Amino acid sequence: MVEVFTTNVSDRSLAQNVENMMLYYFPYYDVNFDLQDKDRILRVHSRKSRVDPGPIMRLLRIMGFEAKVLDDHIPNLG
Repeated sequence: MVEVFTTNVSDRSLAQNVENMMLYYFPYYDVNFDLQDKDRILRVHSRKSRVDPGPIMRLLRIMGFEAKVLDDHIPNLG
């Protein structure tokens, strides 16, 4: 399962710090940032089970960042 978050992580160095901390606390997650996206996307993929967004958002808050789950949006094509 994949969970996508919007963040306020602003550069690659900060993103690498967040990734390292996440891999330390959540070794069963694969994480990556898309800082080119206007929402500074954080993608988290679980190799074991569903991604629990609560602990991820708390860790980022402790590190001084914001993270919010990006809602799925399926456009109305009708």
